[in-house]
Amino acid sequence: MTDAPDTAPPAAPGRAAKLGFTALFAVLGLAALVAGSEIPPAVYEPVGSRAFPLALGALALGLAAAQAALLLPGLLRGRPAERDEPAAELWPAEARAAAAFALTVLWIGLVALTPLPFAPGTALYMLAMLAFLLRRCDARFLALAVPVSAGFAWGLTLLFTRVFYLSL
Repeated sequence: MTDAPDTAPPAAPGRAAKLGFTALFAVLGLAALVAGSEIPPAVYEPVGSRAFPLALGALALGLAAAQAALLLPGLLRGRPAERDEPAAELWPAEARAAAAFALTVLWIGLVALTPLPFAPGTALYMLAMLAFLLRRCDARFLALAVPVSAGFAWGLTLLFTRVFYLSL
């Protein structure tokens, strides 16, 4: 009599965690759509300030739907989760996503609740996020990341103040 090993594939906790993060992203996209729809339509400018939150909400919902379409079939079939990162990775993908989310909340809090202006705060946020996600901080990285971060922050400031007429 031989004991046959259990042939059922193991559960996929990584995929379930990714699906939970995707659901949170969809809820945030839906909240942006609801908040954007409550902004009155533009009278004097062609685009108006409600276009940006509506576009971000629609983009977030679309990305969440695409990610869910990739994750759901494997989760429902019970296939083992594929690993996105090497085995020697210091932080798993879920921890990196949570840390990036925490860094974003910190940036919003600093810009909204302190006298730190939007452009320098956004440049610092972009620099920190690039260093965190790319996992480097050498001279070559800084030579590229500092101008990219400053340009991105300057471009966002111009977009919000000149196109959407928002006071930052």
